Amino acid sequence: MINLRFALFALCCTISSYHSCFSQSITNENLDIGNNDTLRKGPFISNIFVYPISYFFFHEESFLGFGAGIEKKVRKKTSLNLPIQIVLNEKIKGLFVGLGYKFYPLRNNKVISWSIGNNIRLGKLEEFKYYYDYNYSPPLIKSRNTFSVGYELQNSLLFNYKRISFELNNSVGMNHLPWNSFFINSNFGIGYTVH
Repeated sequence: MINLRFALFALCCTISSYHSCFSQSITNENLDIGNNDTLRKGPFISNIFVYPISYFFFHEESFLGFGAGIEKKVRKKTSLNLPIQIVLNEKIKGLFVGLGYKFYPLRNNKVISWSIGNNIRLGKLEEFKYYYDYNYSPPLIKSRNTFSVGYELQNSLLFNYKRISFELNNSVGMNHLPWNSFFINSNFGIGYTVH
């Protein structure tokens, strides 16, 4: 019950962040009000990222994967992001999709930008267990499909050069379904600024 309450609280905090972000954007969009913290209307996607290296630690094991993501700059200090990550190895295959909110204390248009934020994280996993029987030479393989729901806090460092950017991202969080499990995720990404 406590974990369910925590998950609902995290969901409410994230939704509140999205509402605040969007309401500020709608209020100030395309208005020259003398506030440099606003952005003019542009394409829906501000940045596109590719993550050739993603490190995962969960279920007391570590895995490597890859991914991609998009980011929408709503204001000079806030943005929404949608990361997608994939894990493929002999023990687990999985797809993770997140919906996140980023806050840039020093703005997101600097040469070096730092951000903190939160994500709601959904995952579809297929786990493989290997059982060895001395009567058979090949191992017996059993698989289990699970769907996970979690919440993570992220910390990112972005290096920008013209339209190209390099990102180092670290996050920690908890999965609440189908069981409680702690996870760590680290990414190295290369991005392109659309506008």
